[in-house]
Amino acid sequence: EYYSGDEGEYYSGDEGEEYYEGEDYYSEDYSEDYGEDEHNSFASAVKEIFKNDESLKAMIDAIEDEIVRGEVLADIVDEKNIKDTLDPDLWYRFSYWEMHSYFSCNRAFAGKRPVYDAAKWAALRDHYQIFRENDKVDKPLLEGEHERTYQFSTETFDPPLIPFQTAEKGRGLQAARNIKKGELVFQATNNTVIFTHGHTWRKFLFSIYEKEEEDLGATCDTLVWSWVQTLEEDGPLVIVADLDNGSLLNEGRDEEGWEAPNVRCGKEGDKICMMSYYATKDIEEGSELLCDYRDFAFLDSWPEMGL
Repeated sequence: EYYSGDEGEYYSGDEGEEYYEGEDYYSEDYSEDYGEDEHNSFASAVKEIFKNDESLKAMIDAIEDEIVRGEVLADIVDEKNIKDTLDPDLWYRFSYWEMHSYFSCNRAFAGKRPVYDAAKWAALRDHYQIFRENDKVDKPLLEGEHERTYQFSTETFDPPLIPFQTAEKGRGLQAARNIKKGELVFQATNNTVIFTHGHTWRKFLFSIYEKEEEDLGATCDTLVWSWVQTLEEDGPLVIVADLDNGSLLNEGRDEEGWEAPNVRCGKEGDKICMMSYYATKDIEEGSELLCDYRDFAFLDSWPEMGL
């Protein structure tokens, strides 16, 4: 029923009805990593996923690169397998990557996520304020205890940037005008929120998940837009999230296979990133802005935040 044995056909549906051909979904090089038992298991999982999620098949079909298509599909299958092992009652123990699977983020990012409009951002910020107050009610702060989450500042800033859909990286930011080297292009504002406790951030994500019934991908957006850093030299780690278009700043690196960054956090010589970003070269209008995340984010520090 599932595996025909023919090289070009991955599996057929019930009663001999063809479901899809393997060559349409993953490359031969990719499939060589799996034996026949793995093929059968993978095929069965894909069939179940597509049966319960018809829109996903259209997303997969829209991916033109054969290898990428196979990798995306495999990631979604792996994600589902992990999610099936997670107990929702133990959500308060979920790690960063367990939440990534529980919220089905690989599936959410299989297609293009929308650029948020002003109303969408405002709704997310309003939700944060409600969450923040409710969190204080649920667990009042002890005397002398720092807030578990707060806004970075009361300032506002109008950056010379506009959001757009990139060809390959999803959403991004491009220069709204010519930008000079050394110019301030973005800074943390009252839209930037800090979490000093990993569990508080976890609670925030689950509050979004419960609220956004029509757009479950919104939880995944907030998850991947958050990062870990310090706000003072040798200071404690915190989680940071920009609840505005600043979250769309994509990564660049001075390495082979990457586009070079043209923005950095802090000025030349600064020892710590206080979330003011400057152009490292002249940037032409319409060019994408890129920053090396490693200059300020501790990419592997989620476990140190209890995540």
